[in-house]
Amino acid sequence: MNKIGIYDIRGKYPYEFDERTAAIAADFFLSTLARGKKRPFAIVGYDARASSLKILKSIISAIKKRGAEFTNIGLCTTPMIYFLARRMGADLGLMVTASHNPPEYNGLKIVSFPPRTAKSSKLKPIDIYSGFFSDFTDVKHDIKVVLDCSNGTAGLVLEKLLPKMKGLEYKIINARPDGKFPAHGPNPLKTSATRELSRAVLREKADLGIIFDGDGDRAFFVDEKGKRIDTEIISTLMAEHLRAKTVVVDSSVGWVFKRNMSKCVQKVVISPVGHDHIPRVMDEEGATFAFERSGHFYFRVSSGTSKFNFDSGVLAAIFAINLVSGFLSHGKTLSEFAENFSGRYFRHHRDFTVKEPYKIIDKIKKRFGGGKRSSQDGLSIEYKGWWFNVRPSSTEPLLRLSVEADSEKLLKAKFNKIISIIRH
Repeated sequence: MNKIGIYDIRGKYPYEFDERTAAIAADFFLSTLARGKKRPFAIVGYDARASSLKILKSIISAIKKRGAEFTNIGLCTTPMIYFLARRMGADLGLMVTASHNPPEYNGLKIVSFPPRTAKSSKLKPIDIYSGFFSDFTDVKHDIKVVLDCSNGTAGLVLEKLLPKMKGLEYKIINARPDGKFPAHGPNPLKTSATRELSRAVLREKADLGIIFDGDGDRAFFVDEKGKRIDTEIISTLMAEHLRAKTVVVDSSVGWVFKRNMSKCVQKVVISPVGHDHIPRVMDEEGATFAFERSGHFYFRVSSGTSKFNFDSGVLAAIFAINLVSGFLSHGKTLSEFAENFSGRYFRHHRDFTVKEPYKIIDKIKKRFGGGKRSSQDGLSIEYKGWWFNVRPSSTEPLLRLSVEADSEKLLKAKFNKIISIIRH
């Protein structure tokens, strides 16, 4: 089953999403989001998947047929399209990608911004983009980092950016874009995906490991002991490092962050997941930092006179490098800081392939009374000692369940109870 979000279409190629589907979608978004311009301007690009270039060519044909102008960035990351569409004054950004979905999927991500004056430059798009990151690098102590690109497109940016970072020693693995994603698949949310990175961190005696998804808009982290760091832990440390007063999170973010956030964080705001929701909520709340447990990180940044909320795995990596180098300058390691948050709460997460997720959510809602309840993104209910969130995936035919408790015994009991409801 193909999934259509507000600015995101995905499906199995070629049965649910193909060249014709992509061309129709591109034409529709050009006509509806280009605000009636006779010659709208689009930025287009594609990821490493085997079908992506063919799909991009069909999109370009649709753009030409409509009489629109376009710049083809070529093989790139999704955040690169977001950034360049804004920087070059485009009406629309179109990225052929299925992000972290399995190799047999493909799709289209769409971004649109209010009209603005384009900034001219003789530099190549990749040089403009990598140069943007230089304003955020702040390595305070020599640091060694291993970065895993998951055979996606993040390496195209890293190879331009990292050599310019003083004090950084690095090793990139799985950098070659390959749509079959032979190393471990494009989804670093799976714990198995970080095994190779963990081994490389230990072998290289690195201070930090970072892994990206297939289109470079998500990142996960490994400490110097090769242990995966929970997204809420790294986000707690990052929020303090960035001195964020208001932080936007998705509904599955739990007690590790909410009960350990730094004193500078005055407000936590819950938002539905996704690039079409979180930047908007950040604007409404005046937030400078946001994150999802799925590895998306959003930052309030400036480029010239423009300020905007930017979803970027590479920028998250830069801030993590800055953060850990600061720890090292004081003789501390990432694991020492992360251990302060470990063992207090216990959590399970599982995805279920289901046909009617909303009916299952209604059934769970009826079985659990009381508690502090929210239906903002699926169903969340918090009780004394435990809480859960269940929601449909916005990109796959899945129902996502997260349960957290203050004891392993309570977690196991509640987790199994909800699973029995889902399966029966």
